[in-house]
Order: sequence, then structure tokens, then C-alpha cells
Amino acid sequence: MNRTLKEIENMSPNLNTNRKKTQKMSMKKIIVPSTSSFFVKGMSPMKIQTGIAFVLFLILGVFSQTEAQEYRVYTKVFQEQDHKDVIVSRSLTLFRSGKAYDHIDTLGEVIIFDPANEEFIILNMKRDIMTRVQFEQLKQQLIVARKTTQDYADQLASSSNKKKKTQAENLLFQLNPQFETEASDKKKKLKLTSPGLSYHVKGTKAEPTQVESYMNYADWMCRLNYVMHPSPFLPGCRVQLNKELSKMKMLPLQVEFMANVEPVLKLRAEHRIKNKLSKQDLTQIHAWESALKKETIRHVTFLEYQKTTLVTQLDN
Repeated sequence: MNRTLKEIENMSPNLNTNRKKTQKMSMKKIIVPSTSSFFVKGMSPMKIQTGIAFVLFLILGVFSQTEAQEYRVYTKVFQEQDHKDVIVSRSLTLFRSGKAYDHIDTLGEVIIFDPANEEFIILNMKRDIMTRVQFEQLKQQLIVARKTTQDYADQLASSSNKKKKTQAENLLFQLNPQFETEASDKKKKLKLTSPGLSYHVKGTKAEPTQVESYMNYADWMCRLNYVMHPSPFLPGCRVQLNKELSKMKMLPLQVEFMANVEPVLKLRAEHRIKNKLSKQDLTQIHAWESALKKETIRHVTFLEYQKTTLVTQLDN
């Protein structure tokens, strides 16, 4: 998988009106892989599972909360392989005190969504490092990513090769997704379809404030994951799905995603929600917050964090 990608779930309270001023970040060119290069030939099963974990969050989504709520969401993700559903990822997301803590134990990484400070905090317990990523930084890097994608799509479109032209169409669609939408409030189902990508969602009705906060978090996590782990799937399609779910005042319980790449990719995320945090959950949150204050945790730039964790993934 081109760089390896990340996972599923979470929340988001309203942003604090006292916004922090962010410094302009120097942009690194982001390489956009083609839609047919989802897997790398010869990649080990461990690397494939780790890579799938990163892309899942981007294409299948996350869970949310309002500021007063505390709950946990346990997620399993399945991939269809040889007509069988195989579990490729498990994650746990805890919501408390206006933050979301998204954790994948096998990666030793927790991503903390902190909308009050307009940033993500990423802590890697295995490497004893952490970094902060401001929302404004993500916006700027995605502007660069969109420009790079547009240029690459134009290059493919100019080719006489039919396969490359199809790849160009897929990329251009992701830059401006226009799905056929079929929604059923009674059945609590939503379908978004297109020739290249499709979503089938089963959900549950929720309060407008909860849905709003969910969509806020889901959108930001899509952006973070694409910047951290560029994949064939841009954030725009998932963001469009979030908009449709918001119109229905619905949160997703199951999300099926299909991409007509080579080979065809079929994923299904199942979310199990409990409306109360256990003592173990609270202990885990305390451990993460305490770790952020430890002198042994090294603070690094976002770019340095990406380089360090990429080496770790390639070594596994």
C-alpha cells in the first residue's frame, strides 16, 4: 500500500471562538498514487493490515459526541477476500470532556481530537514521541494535495491509454464528487452511488447537536488521515457522505464501501456503541493525558513524526 493509511470513529464539540493564530507552514509536495495501486506487490500480510487500518478511517468514517456526553465506540472492519469477510482492523474510540481518543492497540498510537484548541495531538507510545497538528495546517496541505491531484489527473487524461483515462476520471470525480443519492428515513438507510465508488449506510437517528458534532469530527479526521497517509481515496467523497447523513440527522452504525479499482475493494465497518465509559476506559484516558506531560516523551514536528512512524511500519 503506497504509504499506509489509518482507521475508524469519533466525536467533536463546537470549536472555541478564541481561535489560536497559526504559523504558515512550509508545504511538502504530496505524491498522489493512482487508483489502481492500492496494494504493493510482495507486501507482507502485517504491512497490508497496517496499511488498511490507515485508509479505513478515511473512507468509512468515525463516531462522535456532544461535549456533555461520554461513551465508547468499538469498531471492527471487514474486507471481502475470496468471497469471505476477513477482519482487517479493530479500534476503540473514547469520548470525554470535549475530546475524542482514537486508539489502535497494534499501532501503539492514540490520536486526540481537541477542537477547543483547533488541533490534533498524536501520541505514539511505542516510539515515545508526540506531535501536534493544527487544523489550519491541514487546510493548507490539502490545498497542495488537490492541486497535485488535479495536475496528475490532467496528465493521465492526456494519455491515449484507456486505463489511464479511467484513472483520470476517478481522480477528477473525487475532487468534485457527484453521487446518486437514495435515502430512506423510515429504514434509516442511505446509499451514495457512482461508477467508481459507492457507500451503503445503516444508521440511527440522533439529536441535531450530536449529528453536527459528529460530522465536524468526521470531516477533520478524514483530512488528517489523508495528509498523514496519502491514499488513492481523497477526503471529499467521505465528506460528501457526511453531508448527506447530516441532512438525515443520522449517525452511521454500519458503512459499506466499494471501489471499482483493480482489484475491486470492498470494506464494511461495524460500530458498537456503549453510552458509558468503564473504569478501565477512564484509566486509559488518564494514562494518555499523563503521558503527554512526561519528560521522556519527545516532541517532534508533524513531518518528523510521519517519517519516524513510516520507518516503523516498513520494519514490521
